[in-house]
Amino acid sequence: MKKSILTLSLLSIFSYSAIADDSTQSKWNSGVEVDQKFRTSTDKDDNTKKAGDAIGATGLKLFTSFDIEDAGTIGASYKRAGDNNELNLNYTHGFENFWVKGEIEDVYNKDKDHTFKAGLGIGTSLGAFDLNTRYRRDSGYDDSKTGGEAFKDGSKIDRFDFGAGTQLTENVYLKANLIDQTQRNKSHVGAGAKDNFQNFELRATFGGSKYIQPYVEIANEGNFANDKREDSAKIGFVLPF
Repeated sequence: MKKSILTLSLLSIFSYSAIADDSTQSKWNSGVEVDQKFRTSTDKDDNTKKAGDAIGATGLKLFTSFDIEDAGTIGASYKRAGDNNELNLNYTHGFENFWVKGEIEDVYNKDKDHTFKAGLGIGTSLGAFDLNTRYRRDSGYDDSKTGGEAFKDGSKIDRFDFGAGTQLTENVYLKANLIDQTQRNKSHVGAGAKDNFQNFELRATFGGSKYIQPYVEIANEGNFANDKREDSAKIGFVLPF
């Protein structure tokens, strides 16, 4: 998929929302999110990777969602972090005891490396806990080709997310995620690396203010390039408007 298609779809949602706002009961939810990831441990084999170093560029995300009564929620977001860009479109439909969310996303950078992501998630509440799971296929593709040829040699990752969250205190929401990833295209697995690994994340979001929602996330992650794992922390905040 070319990024122009996703961009046009994004603009279509904004255009539709202007019309729907006059003819249906609706609600806008928008905001800005800023985040930065840091290493929390030093690589014993590479002294250039030290604890406290930033990982990648600072991320800036603009997001919006549009609630239509009895019809679900449509959402869109754009994120930029250095040379990387992410365009996301999603739809969530709530049922009596659970919700279902579908999403597509295009990730690209100045080197024209593209990844198309398509996912489907489901969630519910059980007592004091919010539970969710999601399947997503991340497919690398060549933007200069069309049809099946575009995806022929790209990365093919099957990803499963399992999450559980709870309101720990009045102003602190805690959520844990287990993420399983499998690389189906073995040519994208480095020497000594495994084609399957699990990532672990723990995030605390701090409420108490309607103007800013800061959060801290710690993670332990693998990769498909080698057999090393990395400890990291992400600090960010959301400014709703």
